[in-house]
Amino acid sequence: MEENTNFKKKKIFKYIIIVILLVLVSIGAKILVDIVTINNQMKNAETAITINKDVHMYSSAKEKKKYENIELGTDVYVLDRIIDDNGKLWCKVKVGKKVGYILSRDIGKYRADYGKKDLMLDVSKFNLEKNFSSINEFKAFVINNDIKFVYIRAGGRGYGKAGNFYTDPNADEYAKACEFLKIPFGYYFLEEAINSDEVNEEVDFITEYLNNHKYSYNKLPLALDVEKHSETGRADSIWDTRYNLINELTEKLQDKGNRVILYSNAKLANQYLNNVEAKMWLAYYPQVSEIPNYWYSDTSADGANNIDMMSKMIGWQFTENGTKNKIKEKVDLSIVYSNYLLNDSMEDVENDIRERNEKILAPVNKLIDIISNILK
Repeated sequence: MEENTNFKKKKIFKYIIIVILLVLVSIGAKILVDIVTINNQMKNAETAITINKDVHMYSSAKEKKKYENIELGTDVYVLDRIIDDNGKLWCKVKVGKKVGYILSRDIGKYRADYGKKDLMLDVSKFNLEKNFSSINEFKAFVINNDIKFVYIRAGGRGYGKAGNFYTDPNADEYAKACEFLKIPFGYYFLEEAINSDEVNEEVDFITEYLNNHKYSYNKLPLALDVEKHSETGRADSIWDTRYNLINELTEKLQDKGNRVILYSNAKLANQYLNNVEAKMWLAYYPQVSEIPNYWYSDTSADGANNIDMMSKMIGWQFTENGTKNKIKEKVDLSIVYSNYLLNDSMEDVENDIRERNEKILAPVNKLIDIISNILK
């Protein structure tokens, strides 16, 4: 009798072990299937970020069983999209090592839907000190304001007597953020050479930097920032001839395979830089409450009627303080010709200049027609 009882116990124990093993195998198989599924989904995953504060991630596509809170601007990989029974759109996402579900309204990605002219932001370490508390806030700002391009200060030569080179400590953070979101970006360098030897130094400095900081979305032309420093800058005494050194620097950088544009103040460019052989990104700040729906040539500012300068102008930095109504952060914003930045095409610029000239000449041509008809 006791032997039968022991036999039954052993048999039951054996069945329990088998059941446990089957459960473990089933769980393991499910985990393996989930891993394979997620790995396959990751191959086509969209890169995006959370665009709102305190976003909730859930364990399923339901607004319960909250997984955790996700901070503004967090990187997410969108694996799938699901519509629930209430018609709400959900995103299945991978955040770090975790997979969960976030409402689609809380996620944004870069949209490469370019117009003739689009909005561009330029940034440096100072923006992380004054405008954005973190690189995540910067990313959310770019997506939420439909910024199409970004220029990043990489470094330059100091404008003091020593003329020492420096790099921006946050340039890589910005570049990696743009790379993740697939935003076309470019670098700008502050130029302060006062002779040909220093031009060569700047070529070497810029070339070394670019070689050491390669990113697939660094697609915009290299920008040379040419400033004036109220007679205190090392190059402020050579403005009448400075364009020669800028042309030398531009040519040598182009010889190394770089597209190069010039950034400067519009008034300075009109006065001193007409002979620069590069396209121009110029700054002039009217009082704006909205993003301008007109171009620099439609203002009464210095150089607005300079046809030669306008034929080179591919970007207009219209504010350093955002806009009063829409973009309240005190940031540098520009309107740029997208087709030039992406494809090196000046067609849109040329068409706009042609249309403007025809508009200006229209009254004159009408008067000529009237006089011609009278004389017939």
